[in-house]
Amino acid sequence: MSTVKKASDLKSLKDLKLYPWSYYRISGKNYTNEQLVKAARANYYRHGGRIRGSSGKWLDVLTLALDRAGYIRHDIVPETFAVGGLYKRINKLSGQEDICIYSSYDELNTNEKYENCQCFSMEEYHKLRKLLKDSLSFEEFFALTRYYGLYGEKWSYGSIAKARKTSSCSIRQTVKRAQQKVATNGLPPLVHPSY
Repeated sequence: MSTVKKASDLKSLKDLKLYPWSYYRISGKNYTNEQLVKAARANYYRHGGRIRGSSGKWLDVLTLALDRAGYIRHDIVPETFAVGGLYKRINKLSGQEDICIYSSYDELNTNEKYENCQCFSMEEYHKLRKLLKDSLSFEEFFALTRYYGLYGEKWSYGSIAKARKTSSCSIRQTVKRAQQKVATNGLPPLVHPSY
């Protein structure tokens, strides 16, 4: 698990060593320090870690300062939630106990969940994709991985159908067939599930 400072550890914005103009702009907002940390964490995730403080936007400046101070995690990426969504669905289909897996950033709606979330490593992510590729037909693999966003953004049935020059209904059936196949064969156990 990534080590990240707790939002409650931030006692004062002065600890971040902001420029005076930044400090006054941010401290003028009527937010608690914990709310500011939560907003900055969401900002970092929303921008994929590509934040430029030169834009002058107070939230970007705060995000960079909190990142330098160790309040931002770098292991929470979209792929984390793509894998989580797939595991949730397969666990439901196979009747397994639904362990606490996050399938969207919105589910990390508190600083405590954010700080304690155990994410999948990129090695596990690549291992899962290889397992799916080896156990599914090309059509099933393509539809399932795009639908859950295992190659970036989640695709709708319509987008997948357009790319494969077929109907949405056919893609929906292909995804369902792939889910059933994976549920029957099983997914590798999670080394780092979120609790």
